[in-house]
Amino acid sequence: MRHIACEMMHPHAHDGDPVNELDTARARHRLYGLLGRLLLDGPVDAAAETVAALPALADAWPSRDADARLAMHQRVFGLEIFPYESVFLGEEGTLGGDVTDRVQRTLTTAGFRGRRTDTQPDHVGLLLGALSWLAAAEAEALEDGADPGPARAHQARVIGGHLSRWLPVLSLSVSNMDRWTRRLLELTVEAVAAHGHAEPFELPPRPAELLDDPRTGLARIARAWLIPAHSGWVISRYTIGRLAARAGIPAGFGPRWKMLEGVLAGAVDHERASVVLDGLAEELGRWESGYLQAAELGYVVEPWRARLARTAAELERLREAASA
Repeated sequence: MRHIACEMMHPHAHDGDPVNELDTARARHRLYGLLGRLLLDGPVDAAAETVAALPALADAWPSRDADARLAMHQRVFGLEIFPYESVFLGEEGTLGGDVTDRVQRTLTTAGFRGRRTDTQPDHVGLLLGALSWLAAAEAEALEDGADPGPARAHQARVIGGHLSRWLPVLSLSVSNMDRWTRRLLELTVEAVAAHGHAEPFELPPRPAELLDDPRTGLARIARAWLIPAHSGWVISRYTIGRLAARAGIPAGFGPRWKMLEGVLAGAVDHERASVVLDGLAEELGRWESGYLQAAELGYVVEPWRARLARTAAELERLREAASA
């Protein structure tokens, strides 16, 4: 679907027409700015007119009133999925810490001062806002006959050192949710892929094999599987609810790890473990397919696939034990 992102950046271009560097920089400024605002603030009324002019997004615009649209946005990004680099790349899967500090240093070095008081600098929307600002700086340099190299180098650092490492994972984490959120992240992934600059990287060290430790229980498994950088996937409350419904057991309440632990324990108690574990295996397959698609776009996904393979091996051992 990469062509969709290109069409959004150059809506009036035709096949065979040359697109110059200035037009591309201006288009990226507009596109990244729009995507960043939508991811930060949701599908607000103020964005409706702009989105209506973009067919790739317009047909997914939620047919709800303004309050319902914002409630949907808050449910996804305030309850289900936290769209921060520290959550996806951090050793604990929590907000803040060294990952956030690294993002802030990158943005400060680039000269970007668009930090908001209502969120952290490693929010995907702010990183896109930084790319928008840097694309505008590139366009200004091209207009003035100055060197666009510095602006381009900072864009490459924002993408290669940050966004490209976790953006496909964020997109996959919402791909079974509402159509608007899914489409918004798909187009964001495509736009950044079209820009390039993906680089090899390493995820933080993963703890030793969980199931080799006799002290490992369901709570420990649930906690480990909910840290993206350790497990290679994201299990949302929505996914946990679907697993519970499939097994005919309560999903429970509380933190996600507690919900997942409760579903795993409930499945064992009600002799429905194979149903829940089979559902998780299907979910793993969905993630593996998603990573292969992201690789086709140019993203580096091998670190994530390696972690997912470790999780798959653990899951298979649990399935074997459940069927014994």
